[in-house]
Amino acid sequence: MRRLANPPLSSSGETVLAQYREVLWEHEDLTGASRRNYLSDLRHFAAWYEANCVKSIDDMALYQTAFDPRVITTPALTRYRTYLQKDLHQKPNS
Repeated sequence: MRRLANPPLSSSGETVLAQYREVLWEHEDLTGASRRNYLSDLRHFAAWYEANCVKSIDDMALYQTAFDPRVITTPALTRYRTYLQKDLHQKPNS
């Protein structure tokens, strides 16, 4: 199973990505390839998170409708790592 080259994000996910892009370009001494890779990694994580960890508006409890890095939990990160290793067959150091 391959990842989409540019998976779609919610508007708040795109906002987070734009803020991260600004930090990478203005405050970090990185090569262009590193910046692109970091942004791609964040986009893929955010898309996976929105698809797998964000509750739908139909839920009766409190809900979140988009990617928000402030509420990411350790179990969500563990699930993402498992997804990368089991579903995408990536090695632990990728």
